Amino acid sequence: MDMQKIKRGQIWWQKISYQIPQKGIQEGVRPVIVVSNDVNNKFSPVITVVPTTTVDKKELPTHVKLELEKPCVALCEQVKTIPIENLQNFIGVLNEEKMTEIDAGLLTQLGLKSYAIEEKEPEELPAAPILSNPLPEVHKKKSYAKRFSKKEKNMILTYLKSHGENLKETALFFSNYFGVEYSLMYKRIWLLNKRNKK
Repeated sequence: MDMQKIKRGQIWWQKISYQIPQKGIQEGVRPVIVVSNDVNNKFSPVITVVPTTTVDKKELPTHVKLELEKPCVALCEQVKTIPIENLQNFIGVLNEEKMTEIDAGLLTQLGLKSYAIEEKEPEELPAAPILSNPLPEVHKKKSYAKRFSKKEKNMILTYLKSHGENLKETALFFSNYFGVEYSLMYKRIWLLNKRNKK
């Protein structure tokens, strides 16, 4: 297998087995999604993957529905590291929208939102109803933030949806993620969410 050809977002067949059966852990031959970064994928003997299952699962922030050879669910709560030679046959590549959902599921599973809350919680929260025209203020603060790319917008909206449209929590996480002032991020996410609902 050519290690240099393995990329983040690819789907491969992999045989998962344990000497002692593990309750609730996926086993057998099944598709897995590569989620480790491409520098790791090129040089490391191990990669990180998210397994899938064809069993119908509850809708959770860590579950992402996929359409492969059969409808299945990616289980981000079961993210694991495996030897690269454990991969078998290449299946395909996830599109950007589905990878954004996988990313949001991993953020939830790894508890990164908690880190953002601990590091970034402000003394006062901006009140969304008084934001009559927040966009000019965003342009004035170019040194603090750039325009969201399409991928960034999808990631923010997916995270917001999977967390009950909690603007405070979403702004706390992404202010830390992008290194942007909290109040500015809150306003931008509020505006993005408002435009998305039109």
